[in-house]
Amino acid sequence: IFNLFGDLFLSVKILHRASFDVFIGTTNFDALPAIICRKLLRKKIPHILYYPRDFREGFYANPLVDGAYLTFERVAVKNSDATVSNSHRSAGRRFELGLKPERSLVIPNPVKNMDPSFKDKQIRKDHFIYQGDVNREHGLYDLISTIRPLIKKLVIIGNGADWDRTVQLAKDSNIDVEVHR
Repeated sequence: IFNLFGDLFLSVKILHRASFDVFIGTTNFDALPAIICRKLLRKKIPHILYYPRDFREGFYANPLVDGAYLTFERVAVKNSDATVSNSHRSAGRRFELGLKPERSLVIPNPVKNMDPSFKDKQIRKDHFIYQGDVNREHGLYDLISTIRPLIKKLVIIGNGADWDRTVQLAKDSNIDVEVHR
């Protein structure tokens, strides 16, 4: 925690002296230095863009840290000129925290296909890949428990508060599970 606040102080100090037109914060804590400079130190920052990867409520499994996350999220969405969410679910949750719809953009995470030609291949309808946060909100555990008779192989790429329970369910269901944390 001391490192985070040390970084915050250093970032505020650097930003206060720098000249720029657009600041992009990729986490709610990263957006704070520009917000502090603009609101408290009265620095002219024409545009603050908050561009997080996802809404991560309950991710830290610690009430104090999760509370701080929600506080920083609220400050970021209320004080940035625009907030980009990667899903309507994330944007909806941010609206509840005070994000104004006119300051909201939803841009899904992009995927670029380097080889647009598709070749015939066997499609394994019993093989699944999941990439993302493994938490109760995203529902991987519920999905596995619902369709486990259909799953022979499952690849999980991610991490999260529901990791152990979800992986154990897959193993207990005799699913060939490959994990990447």
